[in-house]
Amino acid sequence: MFKMIKHIFPDQGLIKGWFLIVSFAFVFIPISCTKQNGNSTGNTNKEKMNVIERTDLSFDFTSKNRNILEPYYQFPERHKKYSKRISQDELMDQIRMASSLIDAKTNSLFELSSEELKKIILEGLNIGFLLEGINRRPLTVTTISEHSYDDYLERDLLFEDVHVGKFRALILIPKVKRSSFPALLGFDGHGPTRNRFKDEFMGLELVREGFIVLMIGFRAMNLGNDEAKISRKLLLHGFSLMGIRVYESLLLLKYLLYLDKVDNKKIGIIGHSGGSSSVHLIVRLTSHIHAKVTDFDNDYLDMSGLMHCERIPNLSYYHKTITDDSTLSIPALKVPYGFREMRENIKNFFLVHLKPID
Repeated sequence: MFKMIKHIFPDQGLIKGWFLIVSFAFVFIPISCTKQNGNSTGNTNKEKMNVIERTDLSFDFTSKNRNILEPYYQFPERHKKYSKRISQDELMDQIRMASSLIDAKTNSLFELSSEELKKIILEGLNIGFLLEGINRRPLTVTTISEHSYDDYLERDLLFEDVHVGKFRALILIPKVKRSSFPALLGFDGHGPTRNRFKDEFMGLELVREGFIVLMIGFRAMNLGNDEAKISRKLLLHGFSLMGIRVYESLLLLKYLLYLDKVDNKKIGIIGHSGGSSSVHLIVRLTSHIHAKVTDFDNDYLDMSGLMHCERIPNLSYYHKTITDDSTLSIPALKVPYGFREMRENIKNFFLVHLKPID
């Protein structure tokens, strides 16, 4: 040991040498231990979640983002390396074949492992390349408005991602002193999807129960011409609008995992109508969701009206398996459409399984 001190500090005496070594130990050992131990909420290290947070309360989303759907229209060209081009006739043949199987009730439950089903979903949505490196890629989240209420804080967020452009989300944060909070991802169906989920589909009720609630504003989710055009174009190139919605949802999950105040082991998900269609897929692709509530089982071939995001013939064969909660490893609750007369049950379900601690 004495020789080592003389070798490291040749110009210092033994006493000074010991003092310097002890000093280095006190400086570096605690830092090393802190990085290894992390914290009690199991949060992923921020450095591993490449999130850039900003605040711009003067941002005018309406005037600056008239072309918010452009990334959808440009998606096939920008990702032609992963495109699987088919003709209009081939697409209609796929839809007719899937529809005939559903009508004949021949598409039953498949005995698949979780990994096999995950692979089928990734291939059916063709989003595997989007999920590669999702945590390493930069995700910019800008607070563009903020409102403080008696019992919660509300922030209007603008997400920006290199693959899908800009989209909005709404986050509700309880005004309660806690070291960490359980969190919920909330998904509405077709229509005005952010504020309606807050006001009509339990966003407010759940934040008042102590949950951070993050709700996305899906673009082109109105059963209109834009949704029809985008859905058709993406399907003709081997992609799907539902696949992009699932990817955007996983970006929201990335943001929750990044937040210090969120307990990563207590994140749940809840969906209404078309939001449920996304939720059924999301929980098959990630291990970071720990409780699930839905009010709708989709066959992924919804033939009502114009072409829309819930028409994915390649997945419709497996719809019963995808929506079968008995094969999940997390608690799941199915409720009547619109959460009718089940709101207390939903709150109690999340309180039991995600357990906010006062």
